Amino acid sequence: MDADLKYYSQYRASAIALIFANAVPLIGALFVGIDTFAIVALYWVENVILGLINVLKMITCSPHPDEIDWSKFGSPARVRAIKVALKQTDFDSTAAYAHHGLKLILVPFFIVHYGLFCAVHGFFVFAIFGHDGFEPSPARLARSFGDLVSDKLLFWAVLALAASHLYSFAVNYIGSGEYRRTFVPLLMMQPYARVIVLHVGIIFGGVVVMEFGSPIGLLVLLIVGKTVLDLTYHLRERRRNAPGDATDAQGVILQESPQR
Repeated sequence: MDADLKYYSQYRASAIALIFANAVPLIGALFVGIDTFAIVALYWVENVILGLINVLKMITCSPHPDEIDWSKFGSPARVRAIKVALKQTDFDSTAAYAHHGLKLILVPFFIVHYGLFCAVHGFFVFAIFGHDGFEPSPARLARSFGDLVSDKLLFWAVLALAASHLYSFAVNYIGSGEYRRTFVPLLMMQPYARVIVLHVGIIFGGVVVMEFGSPIGLLVLLIVGKTVLDLTYHLRERRRNAPGDATDAQGVILQESPQR
């Protein structure tokens, strides 16, 4: 976390936007009385939003070796595999076309795979936390989603979370050039780590809160804990995609990237 925090000042605007977006459900819990189900379901909707934004990231991704800090992509063997697959040792228009062609396979695959993942996740959320009996079907899930966002406060909460993630996409990913320092195969896997870790904690915490009768203190603690994890993942992603030294697979500096 300490390594991530040093990026807070550089990405303060998007971090503050994320904190404020997460404050909307907190206000709802404190002053409007929205319950545990609404909070957990709201965070499920956020995962759908993140998946849609990740599709935008994959489509606009355009890596260039002079922009990439290879030391941030794991073991030398993994780096070599990425470089061979994308022909980064001799980057030319052919390699660029090959990478963009890869999107024709991986983007649809991600949409189907992540969509099914979110659907199953949604079934669990609505079945465990829903007020009425929940039939695990896509139509019932869609109706439950519609009922959820028809609530005015939750609609604004969804809008705030979407605006926060879109702001980060526009300012950090596009504006700061992160789209030139990552790869489509890596982006395809990126949302899963956040979703799995965050929502295992959210579902477990939500069950505990419900068992105690949804006291406001525990509900607030759940929201604050989620916000802290959100901020951690946000800063970690910024650190991973920050400009640095372009290196080869053995860690030898090839070119000094300009600091921005």
